[in-house]
Amino acid sequence: VLATGMVKGVDSDIMGKSGTSLKNIGLYEEAAVVFKDMAKSPRDASEEGRLLFALADLSRLRGKDDEAEEKLQVLLKRPVKDREELTNIKIMLADIYSRKKLYEKAIPLYAEAFGDKGDIVAGAALDYLKYANALREKNMFALAVTNYQLALKEYNRNRQRYSPDVAADAYFGAGDVLYRERKYQEGLTMYEQSLAAAREQNH
Repeated sequence: VLATGMVKGVDSDIMGKSGTSLKNIGLYEEAAVVFKDMAKSPRDASEEGRLLFALADLSRLRGKDDEAEEKLQVLLKRPVKDREELTNIKIMLADIYSRKKLYEKAIPLYAEAFGDKGDIVAGAALDYLKYANALREKNMFALAVTNYQLALKEYNRNRQRYSPDVAADAYFGAGDVLYRERKYQEGLTMYEQSLAAAREQNH
């Protein structure tokens, strides 16, 4: 494992890839050591922002949501030029608020993240699903169904990227909304499709 003192004199690109590799194999504490050392002397403001986001993500992965939230709030106060980077910051912060059941804070962030995208965002089925779940919890049923549908469209377009339980959860969520709206026949159809997707997961 790379030690703290090794950062000096080592190319930051190599260190960045080392930190990412450690994260991807589940060595979150070790990855945090690398990124924290890099953050002491970033090459520029852009790299400083990327490192802070990486550290927020590692805090999230270690179950330290308060710590991650603090870092993300700092990032939101900074001028972020890259639109994708800003979207990722907002979605991660929204996910944290959703886990804390602070849906009134999560929903506006999801809305901002997806609001100007227009078409379906590739790779975002899980994000649509979490957004829809937050909307459902606040009884915003029409928009919740829309986002369950977006999750399913992205899932069907890129099935190789997802587990079938993404579809199962989206169908179930849509069914639950329809049930609450007393649209029982439509809800039953969604529940049946949820069960079918779940069976696909188990094969």
